[in-house]
Amino acid sequence: MGREAAGHTLQPTALVHEAYLRLVHVPQPQDWNGRGHFFAAAAEAMRRILVENARRKLRPKRGGDLERLNLADLDVAERPPTSRSWRSVRRWTA
Repeated sequence: MGREAAGHTLQPTALVHEAYLRLVHVPQPQDWNGRGHFFAAAAEAMRRILVENARRKLRPKRGGDLERLNLADLDVAERPPTSRSWRSVRRWTA
């Protein structure tokens, strides 16, 4: 988690909870050969969760192909005046 980019949406607590659920809620109960074996499996589960999350964010469907722009650098034209504003719209009541 320390090497993740700024603005990462997955919190450390959520990562630990997700890893725990993946380790415990399996069709066959796990028989750990000790503390080290459990922590190695937990680390692998967390690694997989982080990789899946990164891949999901980079998908084009989720905006992975979009480029970030700084709004301060954009040259925005002034909005042209209109004859109607939101205040001039009639409200119809039944």
